[in-house]
Amino acid sequence: MLRIKRITGRILNLYYISSSSIDLKNEIIEPSIPNNFLTTIEKIGNKVKRTRLYTNISDALSSIYLGQNIKGSELKVWRALGVRNESLIVPSLTECPYLLVLDDTEYWYLSSLRFELVGKIRVDKLEEKLSYNYGQRSLKAPLYKWKWSEILEKWEKPKLKKNVQ
Repeated sequence: MLRIKRITGRILNLYYISSSSIDLKNEIIEPSIPNNFLTTIEKIGNKVKRTRLYTNISDALSSIYLGQNIKGSELKVWRALGVRNESLIVPSLTECPYLLVLDDTEYWYLSSLRFELVGKIRVDKLEEKLSYNYGQRSLKAPLYKWKWSEILEKWEKPKLKKNVQ
């Protein structure tokens, strides 16, 4: 059962991560169900179409790439534009059991969204291996925390602040 926890306070920056080959600049992103082992095999969190957003990049990397080795990946960091609180929810631990081991939380946005590019990052190295339990049988799954760095051209100044990490 979906437990809806609406957001009432103001959240300034919510981030979305994509591969470096994807350009979302003039795109409108529609909510969808993620394609990962929790939604496809275990049928956890597979009922609500959403866009997953994060307040920090490290947690985004951990939860988007559940248990995957992404060392050396180059990714784009996008800021969500025009976020309305009435379309923003916090999923329950039943829907996102990995939230217990993350520093912050994941937000689900239930409407269409536009994004602006904030910067590009490179996943440098594995920082920490964690695990979490999921499902009715309380199975264990891996979760990785990653160190990353911003990719800058020679003329660029850093845009991704440490408090975002």
